[in-house]
Amino acid sequence: MAQFWLGTFDVKPPLHAKPSPAAPILATGTRMLAIEVVREGAEFAVLFSTVDDLQEPRRLTCRLAFANGCKTCNIWRDRGFPLVDARITCRGKSLQVISPYFPGVDSDPSNEMQYEVAFLTITGIEFAPQQRSKLALSTQYDQFHEAPDSATPATWITRQAVTWTPSRWAVQRLSCAGVMLDLASARSPSLAPFESGHLEPQAVWCGMVDVATTASQRQPERNRVSRADTFGVPAFRFENVEVLGFRIDLGKLGIDYEQGLADLISPLNFHLGGSAGAGAAAARRAISDFRYRPATRTLLIELIRYGRMKLMSPSAPLVLDDYQCQHELLVRVLVGRVDDDTSQARAPAVYVPAIFVDNPWSKIVGRDVQGFDKRLVDFCISQEGKDIARLCPDGRVADSGHSDSRPVADLAAISRIRLVDMMGSSDGGTVLDLDCSPQDYENWDEFDSVDLQLAVGSSNLGGTRWRQSDFDEPEFRRSFARSAVAENLRGFRSIQVSPVSSRGDMEKTWISGTFKLDDDVQIARPSGLVRLTAHPQPNAPKHWNVLCKMLGGDGNPSSVSFSTGEWYRLKCAMELTVDGSVD
Repeated sequence: MAQFWLGTFDVKPPLHAKPSPAAPILATGTRMLAIEVVREGAEFAVLFSTVDDLQEPRRLTCRLAFANGCKTCNIWRDRGFPLVDARITCRGKSLQVISPYFPGVDSDPSNEMQYEVAFLTITGIEFAPQQRSKLALSTQYDQFHEAPDSATPATWITRQAVTWTPSRWAVQRLSCAGVMLDLASARSPSLAPFESGHLEPQAVWCGMVDVATTASQRQPERNRVSRADTFGVPAFRFENVEVLGFRIDLGKLGIDYEQGLADLISPLNFHLGGSAGAGAAAARRAISDFRYRPATRTLLIELIRYGRMKLMSPSAPLVLDDYQCQHELLVRVLVGRVDDDTSQARAPAVYVPAIFVDNPWSKIVGRDVQGFDKRLVDFCISQEGKDIARLCPDGRVADSGHSDSRPVADLAAISRIRLVDMMGSSDGGTVLDLDCSPQDYENWDEFDSVDLQLAVGSSNLGGTRWRQSDFDEPEFRRSFARSAVAENLRGFRSIQVSPVSSRGDMEKTWISGTFKLDDDVQIARPSGLVRLTAHPQPNAPKHWNVLCKMLGGDGNPSSVSFSTGEWYRLKCAMELTVDGSVD
């Protein structure tokens, strides 16, 4: 069972506060707020909420929260609590939260997100030992299940009200003195109207809590809210992108890959089963006599560094120059739509069944509204031949200071990628080992520029992503193969399914988007062997473990070697826009 500390506060919000994803508490306009800290073993959650009564709180609505348990964060975000992954430490009565944020212009003129700096510190928290008490504290959290609208996922979010009623006991009322709050100057996310300094709570409680795992009430009515007001406009620009890619021809591994490939893309065919939900999704199922199928037995594993990730239409207080960084490991499968009444596939698209990132905000947006089942990992390099050091999303070694003069590690210097089970811990299991040191390849930096207008016939494209020879089945030859190969560098269509995990009875829908590359694409094909070792893990995405089994692991690590021409490097810039409606 968990312990809790709960304080209520009367604050004075500025007048004329506007709804904003960057300031979810301020946008409520209420003076009555609450902070609750929940501790269960080494796991912590910090919840900032509105509250109906300062002395006898009964109804709360969590507006922003932080948690250091990655699985817990995923589960409770799916239940309607807006949790963000964070490193949380508690020493005595002081609790510190480290979570990425955009600094305020008055404290730091930089437009880069901060990753390793304390976001907030709360002092004066007390978890009293469990003891008998007749004091009652009956509260409920009124939240929303949310998912992209089934018809127009780029524009609207569908909401359904849901109530969670935790059971509390051994409740004690504490002194209101001694609570201090130290906040980083942050434009996004903002904890305003809370401010740094001494806080005078109206009331404080502590005790034991058991958070219900079943909603006590779910309203049947649904409403729609603007995606732009909750998650921002779905248009992104990625600059200084570097890709290290590996082509896996499953046919050359001597394995039975057909069932494995079908399993990898099975979420795309939700409309053929009973999981599509009601309403618009059920109507689509009734009229859609097609299925998605793998277009080729060649799939890709790509390690990517995004030097700058920007919003193309930012909402205040964010501006166009604000950017985040990220490392990403993903699996790409090329798919096509095959109608029951025709033998020709159409609509080539790239589906990502497994993806790992090191930026919590990217994880949230990917899981909540883009259909990517993102999991947090540490991207690590070897130091002095043996020590493993974690990288920040910007490529600098973590825990080594905050100066921009710190060197950025080469992308291929990443030698291990390990799951994060608990933020701040290095105990997560390894998902991938890489043996690809740049100093081992004489032509490592020999990049060729690609004229995208001539991309179809360019010899520079050999050895990257998909080729004409990868398409064996008649349905995917001819026009489908020509289109897929021609567009794979100039841009490509993406297809995912949201929500990635159950959110009440929210309907599933396809999320399609378009990646468009700038004209300055560069390609390198270093000469030599590369070796990857994939590790299945219980907490990894299901389809990562499916891939590991296909590679011959069957529950154990499996290694694959890539010769010259079967792996590549790319440098580019690109834009992503999410389609406004579902076909």
